[in-house]
Amino acid sequence: MTAQGTHDTTHGPAAQLRGPHIVSANGIASVHLTLAVCDYEHVREIAQGLVRADGITLTPLIFPSIEEITFRFTRSLEWDVSELSFGKYISLTSQGAAPMVAIPVFPSRVHRHSAIYVRGDRGIKTAKDLEGRAVGIPEWAQTAGIYVPEAFAPGGAVVRLYPNYRAEEERFFKKTGIFPIMHLMTIRRTIFEQHPWIAMNLFKMFDEAKRRCFNRLRDFTCARIPLPWAAAIADEIAANYGPDPYPYGIEESRPTIEAFCRYANDQGVTHRRMAPEDLFPREVRGMARV
Repeated sequence: MTAQGTHDTTHGPAAQLRGPHIVSANGIASVHLTLAVCDYEHVREIAQGLVRADGITLTPLIFPSIEEITFRFTRSLEWDVSELSFGKYISLTSQGAAPMVAIPVFPSRVHRHSAIYVRGDRGIKTAKDLEGRAVGIPEWAQTAGIYVPEAFAPGGAVVRLYPNYRAEEERFFKKTGIFPIMHLMTIRRTIFEQHPWIAMNLFKMFDEAKRRCFNRLRDFTCARIPLPWAAAIADEIAANYGPDPYPYGIEESRPTIEAFCRYANDQGVTHRRMAPEDLFPREVRGMARV
């Protein structure tokens, strides 16, 4: 299938060539970067300045949703480090001229059986019943639409194809090891090429903030979120998913990344078949272990 046009990037040479500022305090220099990301519990301590990246001073910009971030970053490269739709990124990268590079930090991962809706008056009970039917998606390169299409139609009752979607999603994960990645973190290419070390330092920062978040959620002594049994639910999920139920890194998520590369190619979102190694620079493909 031929790749579809999926973006309108109008950023000019000035945006691509804009370099980072170096700030200095008490004789210590650091690279100043602006960061755009959604309001997640697992990045909260980054926004608060409690978790930092070595050698980097951040100005965080927190948004309520991904749409404005993606539009402004792909159009004008307004900040240095940006959350980005996985679908947008893989499409741009497959063309060989993406003005950003990704690190394997995945701030949004969501199983998507819950996102399939069908007309309740058409006798659609299983996924096979959708064969030969009209299927609607919000945008061709929308990440959720690549994993699984949403089928909306005017008129009639609209219902979930999988009413017990959690059970379906758990079975799918156990069978395939796929935990869908919606968004990833990216760095303006110009800045990465000037300071390639920032990729791993940013990765470690995000990973540490996520670790601290999960530890908070598992704290039985205090209600960290306003839900009953939150800590017990976190322990239950860890028992099924492993000690890190929301992994960053390439190897930790290889089944998901490889599947997404395959889906994007089959659906014509990418201009060529991509591999995980095509999506991330070598600086973040491995980590030293002590």
